[in-house]
Amino acid sequence: MPTTPQLIERLQGVTELGMLNKPSVASFEVGADRSLDGAFSGTTALFRVPNGGYFRSKTLRRNKINRTDENSRGWSRASVDFDDFSSATVPGSGVLTFLRVKEIDNSGAAGSEGPILVVPPADFFSSSRKVLVIPGTAPNVASTPSGLPPAGCMEIVFPRFCDRLEFVNSGASNILLSFSPLTPEFTVANGSSQTFEQAGIKRLFVHCSGATSAFSIKASIVGGISH
Repeated sequence: MPTTPQLIERLQGVTELGMLNKPSVASFEVGADRSLDGAFSGTTALFRVPNGGYFRSKTLRRNKINRTDENSRGWSRASVDFDDFSSATVPGSGVLTFLRVKEIDNSGAAGSEGPILVVPPADFFSSSRKVLVIPGTAPNVASTPSGLPPAGCMEIVFPRFCDRLEFVNSGASNILLSFSPLTPEFTVANGSSQTFEQAGIKRLFVHCSGATSAFSIKASIVGGISH
């Protein structure tokens, strides 16, 4: 399965990421975008982390803050100040960011981008419970005969578990959702919404079959960061 980056720490000017090491991978290429739809279409590449290695962006190398153990067994790590990469497509360190990872093998060939990690603003975890509001567009991807999420659908990964999630289908087509690659999908009809309480949601698989449809997510994030 493609790599999902894990959010280890989110502070002002510092985002700490981790990727589980893989024997078949030479490095992990991390990319970002300002929007969920932009990330789904393809992120802007920022940097590569050697498998089992450690990356620090230039500002953090210069000011030497947030130094961590660079030999985290089993993990490839990155400490990033997104201001070092800010552009028309990549936000700075203070706002909502969407990350994806490509695996680069030993021949230099790149795999496809993995799931989309939602990285909240730096001050988001300063209180015990806050809400992420995320707009997006469910892509048109044909459903599978099994009813499980198809390859190529939008896979969203939250930074921590959601204890409440409201999904609003504001478009003209039905949207299919699942919380796991092994769980059958269910339908949120066009123009309707569904709310999930105490759900412990960490991943969300989203698509339409035969069309696209706009949606928004309101996710209440609680608890410790989970891997």
